[in-house]
Amino acid sequence: MPTPSGLLGLEVGADRTLADWGQITRYFASLPGATPMVKVDTLGRTTQGRPLVVATISSPENIRNLATIRQRQARLADPRGLSAADEAAIVARQPAVVMITCNIHATEIASSQMAMELAHRLVTNDTLRRALDDVVLLLVPSLNPDGQQMVTEYYKQTLGTPYEGGQLPWLYHAYVGHDNNRDWYMATQVETRLVTDLLYRKWFPAVFYDVHQQGNEGMRLTVPPHVDPIDPNVDPLIVRGINHIGMEMALALEERGKTGVGDGVTYDLWWHGGARSTPTRHNMVGLLTEAASVRIATPITQRREDLKGHARGLPRYEQKVNFPNPWPGGTWRLRDIMDYELIAAEALVRMLSQQRDQYVRNFARIGRRQVAMGEAGGPWAYVIPAGQRDPGAALRLVEVLRIGGVEVERATAPFTANGTSYAAGSYVVKMAQPYRAHAKDLLEVQRFPRMERYPGGPQERPYDVAGWTLPFQFGVTADEVATRFEARTEPVREVDVVAASRERCGAAGATGAAYRVLDARDTRGYAIALAALGRGVPVRVARAPVSL
Repeated sequence: MPTPSGLLGLEVGADRTLADWGQITRYFASLPGATPMVKVDTLGRTTQGRPLVVATISSPENIRNLATIRQRQARLADPRGLSAADEAAIVARQPAVVMITCNIHATEIASSQMAMELAHRLVTNDTLRRALDDVVLLLVPSLNPDGQQMVTEYYKQTLGTPYEGGQLPWLYHAYVGHDNNRDWYMATQVETRLVTDLLYRKWFPAVFYDVHQQGNEGMRLTVPPHVDPIDPNVDPLIVRGINHIGMEMALALEERGKTGVGDGVTYDLWWHGGARSTPTRHNMVGLLTEAASVRIATPITQRREDLKGHARGLPRYEQKVNFPNPWPGGTWRLRDIMDYELIAAEALVRMLSQQRDQYVRNFARIGRRQVAMGEAGGPWAYVIPAGQRDPGAALRLVEVLRIGGVEVERATAPFTANGTSYAAGSYVVKMAQPYRAHAKDLLEVQRFPRMERYPGGPQERPYDVAGWTLPFQFGVTADEVATRFEARTEPVREVDVVAASRERCGAAGATGAAYRVLDARDTRGYAIALAALGRGVPVRVARAPVSL
């Protein structure tokens, strides 16, 4: 079993040393030939054409039976029609499925290096090998391979110059830069879509762990529990799981003598759209850790008196219940970040092995609870009426829901709901489905909870994105219907959305032998116009309504 350093010919984790994406993928490609415990797949190609890879790591027996394990996991993810006896039989033998993702923010580079060492440790350490009898790990070394390569190349080019460890002078993702971690409910980017497909259609992990870095003036590693506010659509069992695993990580780090670990600071459970937060609306325990950064791979030295607390959870940098062992200051290295991240990841694998049945059972339990809440109503469904001002926007909204695994139906005949008449072609999103939380959170209006110490007073400011109501963003009407109604419908599948998009020319305007008129209110027309311009076809803008 090759070590990362041995195979690549460099000291992984050393000061001023980084493996680029080509080297990382070369290391992972070597593993299946060296051990029966690793399977490596390419999910697809990134924006710039690099492979986006996932390594599946487990016991040899589990690797041989991955197809069966995936099928059982899919049944747990949608427990409708799953009898109590069948569920118990699956829980008795199903490994806990966990996904660990690294390096979505390309400058937070340590986890892309750590992932190689984690893979090696899992298949060579006896304790971890035994744990993998009960765990299937999906390890993504980087959610942003293009950025990983950009940051690594620029860092190497600037070594020994005043720019060493400095900011990349261009975006580390071609379209969204740092905010590739705000794309997980819209899924506009190819990388997001590839991993989203793995999460909600192929593997359905019960636990999702996203490894990040933060500023370097405070805690060395921030783990869950997080701070308020909490989104009301996040199931309490998920919150308990997040808190539970965070404390297991903190305990493991303390046992290994790692100082500066804290919780209850900075990050909350409010916003929807991050790599770890969107899974919490899909019945998954979504975890986040944030390690103090260095200057990419260049060490930093800090004095204790220069370290700071945070307004949310740690007013001063000093010993607190949520921060019992402050880091005393000194030199902080890339190697330190990797060591903390390795301990946290290994603690997660060991804990899931020890409490496998609890996390597997709770995954199905949360899905059942979501379905039951939808059946109870409040709301029972959302209706996206036909005849929207912008049909293209309504279609795009449906597409976003479907990408996220939400079940959407299309009315094949007129119907009435809550006293309102709807035409055939209207879309119906019933809440009695496993991903109810995701659908409801995207379709309803976000309302901030009030701060407890100010009854009726100012709203509690969230850490990150404040709101994400899809109907507002798309300018589309979506009606909340509280109680059950009857309608003849057919399911909307991805192919239906794609086909409708391809046929948008006819839907968007009148067709003639010489020209086509597109309605400027329909956003599909803009894509058609741009495509025409790209082919050299003339496009004119009418200054007044066109008579057809």
